[in-house]
Amino acid sequence: MHPLLLAIAAATAASAKLVLFLPLNETAGTQATDYSGNNRHGRYINTPALQGRNGTRLDGVDGCIQLPNDLMRNQYTLSASIEVLIRTEQSGNYFVFGLGNAGSNGYGNGYVFVTGDPVLRGAITPSTYDNEAEVRTGSALARNVWTTLTFVVDSTAQGGGRLTLYQDGRSLGGRTNNAAIVAPGSIGTGSTSSNYIGRSTFKADKYLAGSVRNFRLWDHALSAAEVATLVPPTQAPGTGGGGGDSGTSAEDRITAALLALNIPNVDAIRGNIVLPTVSNGIPINWSSSQPEVISTNGTVIRYDQDVLVALTATANFDGASGQRTFFAMVLRAGA
Repeated sequence: MHPLLLAIAAATAASAKLVLFLPLNETAGTQATDYSGNNRHGRYINTPALQGRNGTRLDGVDGCIQLPNDLMRNQYTLSASIEVLIRTEQSGNYFVFGLGNAGSNGYGNGYVFVTGDPVLRGAITPSTYDNEAEVRTGSALARNVWTTLTFVVDSTAQGGGRLTLYQDGRSLGGRTNNAAIVAPGSIGTGSTSSNYIGRSTFKADKYLAGSVRNFRLWDHALSAAEVATLVPPTQAPGTGGGGGDSGTSAEDRITAALLALNIPNVDAIRGNIVLPTVSNGIPINWSSSQPEVISTNGTVIRYDQDVLVALTATANFDGASGQRTFFAMVLRAGA
């Protein structure tokens, strides 16, 4: 299964609100379609290369993806996740993504961002760089490989709030300085107009030279278990076996069972599919957003246009519950 159209919600994610989900899988046009159900579509700026299942390729010159305004309004917590590949030619300061405002002086003026250079880090500030509360790692992001970055901001956590930066589902640590962690919704008192993938809130910064896909934003501080399930199987640490802190709790069992699920050719379905009813010994129940297109027994009816269907697997074990949603593209009849 290709990871492009994959989204997962783990055990406690039912309480999380998905604010925005851009697969960034278009092949033409200027709209980056939002599949969260909130109609918060993005816009491709300066004709990035739209590569379908391989995501969107940004040129590092002026190509980027503009996101809607005011995405963080009223939020005390936030989780943002993206799959990104940075190319060798990337240089200077840049944002993988940034949500906030740009001041008239060319500096950012309240923002949340993640960057891969000069070291991988994520930060939030109510003003500019002097007040960034950050998670700073010790090395730059590797080039020419896909990786999943997730940044979690929780201004309500005890002890002055909490920041956590994850790479491929593994925590890289929490806040590494003493700057205050503000509520994301307090930035611009909720009004933000410099929300981009691939472009910084600082005028002098570089644009992103790389490819991106599957940008998601929640109004909720995802747990470590939830973050782990966001990583496509080809990126997940320890995939395929053994070792590490796999754990044996009910939540761990459910996470492992959901990660083991596979729908072949999920982004190009032309016939009936198999929806597994058991995974790693745990029963799986399925629901479909459009059962007239894909039923819960895997029967597929094709129409005269492509249809995107959300197939949600639910696992229950020993009092715990979890879900994983596959976004299945049923190709039009005759395609």
